[in-house]
Amino acid sequence: MIRRNVIGGAFVGVVVMLAFWGLEWGHYGNRHFSWALEPGFLRIHLGLTAYGMLLYTIAGVVLGAAAGLVLHALLPFLPFLRGRVASFLLPAAFLAPVCFHLLRFINKKYLPKLLSLTSIAGNAAFGIGSLALFLFLSFTLDSWRRGDSRLAARMAGGVLGLAATLSIVAVVFWQATKPAFGDAWEGNGNPPNVVLFLIETTRADHLSCYGYERETSPRIDEIAAEGVLFETFYVAAPFSGPSKATLHTGLWPHNNGVRGMPQRILPEAKTMAEFFRSQGYETAGYASGFFMGPEYNYHKGCRTYEALGRPYDSFRFATALRGLELRLHKLTPWYLPEQERYELVNATHGVPRALDWIDATGGAPFFCLFELNEPHTIYEPIPPFETMFAPKKTDYTLMEDSRRNLAPRYEVVYNYPETGYTEEDLEYSIALYDGEIAWIDDAIGRFCDALEERGILDNTIIVVTSDHGENFGEHGTWFEHTQLYEQSLRVPMVIRYPAKLPAGKRVESPVQAVDVFPTLVELAGYEYDGPLDGVSLVRKVENDIPDYPVFAEDNILRDPALLDYENYRVYLPGVAGKWRMVRDGDYKLIYIPNPAGDEYELFNVAQDPMETTNLVREEPEVFARLKETLHAWIATDERGDQDVDAGMIEGMRDQLRALGYLQ
Repeated sequence: MIRRNVIGGAFVGVVVMLAFWGLEWGHYGNRHFSWALEPGFLRIHLGLTAYGMLLYTIAGVVLGAAAGLVLHALLPFLPFLRGRVASFLLPAAFLAPVCFHLLRFINKKYLPKLLSLTSIAGNAAFGIGSLALFLFLSFTLDSWRRGDSRLAARMAGGVLGLAATLSIVAVVFWQATKPAFGDAWEGNGNPPNVVLFLIETTRADHLSCYGYERETSPRIDEIAAEGVLFETFYVAAPFSGPSKATLHTGLWPHNNGVRGMPQRILPEAKTMAEFFRSQGYETAGYASGFFMGPEYNYHKGCRTYEALGRPYDSFRFATALRGLELRLHKLTPWYLPEQERYELVNATHGVPRALDWIDATGGAPFFCLFELNEPHTIYEPIPPFETMFAPKKTDYTLMEDSRRNLAPRYEVVYNYPETGYTEEDLEYSIALYDGEIAWIDDAIGRFCDALEERGILDNTIIVVTSDHGENFGEHGTWFEHTQLYEQSLRVPMVIRYPAKLPAGKRVESPVQAVDVFPTLVELAGYEYDGPLDGVSLVRKVENDIPDYPVFAEDNILRDPALLDYENYRVYLPGVAGKWRMVRDGDYKLIYIPNPAGDEYELFNVAQDPMETTNLVREEPEVFARLKETLHAWIATDERGDQDVDAGMIEGMRDQLRALGYLQ
């Protein structure tokens, strides 16, 4: 009897866990995967799907067999569990918590008010489906326990056959509904392609083309040598949401609707992808950064959009530790080859998929966006980049603790010297950070090589930039991109397009993120009649326009717990508490709202690049001029707090907390 209880329990566990996995996959897959699956990506996608099924199946077997053992141990003491009662009890014990979790999730995410007709119908359908699954499991298990193994096998085989049939139908449907590209471009002329590499968390002074002592970016250096490098390029905000939204739309955060993180781009704010698609371009986006799914509107205009990496997180539900996943993967390498697994869930995931997509465009001009998550913490470069700048340490703790959520994030960020982590930990972390930059650089180089092999590199506008930098102890913060100092705001900006841009040009004048959209429009030979807050940098390259002020803003107060840290210095909630910045020429003014008295910091960045000497008293005329300029820009923010809470997507506070951004 013990064998029947254990095997029966394992069967129930597998069916329930696979049903749970299917709903999880449906939720994450529908949200984050493009239904336009190219053949090259489809193979990897199916491998990932099978790998997820494997993990859930293992979890179901283990949990189900354990439940069967518990049931067998209880039978001598609880005689009412014998017979058919036992056959009904085990499925009920499994299904009850799963159904409760899913019912709560579905009502919270997808259904309107509980007593609405839609919710009543949806909950009734869910209840009927759950009851049907319960009865199927109970009768199958009862047949097995009574010795009618043939009936049990037929019932189980029927379910598995139905699942296999539905899977085949789904794959055929996905392939049949992918966008059909033309056989050849039938438009006029030969407009340039546009490729934008938007790298996470990359400060300019850690690239070798910006003078860094380590050779972190040889391939980006080549792009800079064949194009234009902007020495002083500022993002609109030192954190992902507003910074990326500004790059996408050419609008300041107070005009694109993204003031904090995570929030949606306003529907009326047109993106670069939307513009180029309106000109007949094929458009695609490959994103691995946090909060870059279609629900945040960063996909707008992209005919194909793959926010990869995130669905893999749902499969981690089946295991408590990532290490177990990796060990399972080594036992089953046929499901997803190692390099492809790394490229799928980390920074370079989009390169092979994008090339397949480009090959399918039939020669049409294309706009391709890469949102690359590395080198965002946690720094985990793959071989050989993990040992490129320092030998691998087996006793290293900081990033390992961070990966396991054991490192106290706020303490590390704002009070690192008191955490017990050492200067050696800091230096090794920086070496890993540089290794991730080199990893990204290699992926960018491989992509450009592939464009050259296809004969289209010189007719492609290549842009390499970042959403913000990173602090390594400057101004009292570590492993964070906050406040408006150079380490967080100043990022790379390199553009290559031989047809219109000179090779080897370096522009020293400060420029800003809102300028990228109009620059690409002009380089591609078009005009844009919509609202834009920036200007084209083409004339800046040609020295045809004078220098102009550049602006930026910091994050809103996202967690009251941060007020306990002296270095945080955000004193008011909402937009009113945002730091603001203006740079004009060599001087930079930072404004810090404070109910006890507003604070200002004035720096001559050309002479004081580390921003250590506040010149407010020494340079009163410069201070007065920049203060007037800055507050005039702040006055254009008419929306205020209108977008701060409205744009916060349901459930995202929990994700921010899981990532360590909230406590």
